[in-house]
Amino acid sequence: MEATLRPFVSTGEQKAAALKTLYPSLKRNAWFMLDYGTLLYFTNNYEEALPVLEETMQLFPSAQTLVRLGECYEHSGEYHKALEAWETASHIRPFSFIPHYNKAKLYLKMQDYEKAKEKANYIVNKEEKVKTARVYRMKQEMKKITDCINKYY
Repeated sequence: MEATLRPFVSTGEQKAAALKTLYPSLKRNAWFMLDYGTLLYFTNNYEEALPVLEETMQLFPSAQTLVRLGECYEHSGEYHKALEAWETASHIRPFSFIPHYNKAKLYLKMQDYEKAKEKANYIVNKEEKVKTARVYRMKQEMKKITDCINKYY
């Protein structure tokens, strides 16, 4: 059984290499581009993921693409672009917590405690459209951040 499944099991790098061969023929397909850019992101190939995700935005702008693009910008040290991407994503999908969460974490990383606290408070007080464990954890983390900022800054 194990030998039968082996051809279907691969590392992220192997998948990225396979998708790279498909890129020339599928580069006008937004879903392929988003999957390819996301895979490059998850394999820590941020510099390769950036142009793929930027092209994806030209094909089909979406909050999902903007969130991933912002994460790549952050890992590449382009904090201003990351914040812009997440701000736009938050306008496209106003009920989503992820763009706000990412902004709060980046403000904290940048030691901009006032903006981090403001964004964290926003998340803590934001009404949930659907209650999920992920949002619950985000809110708990943001509550701890606001408490810590209030205590030390």
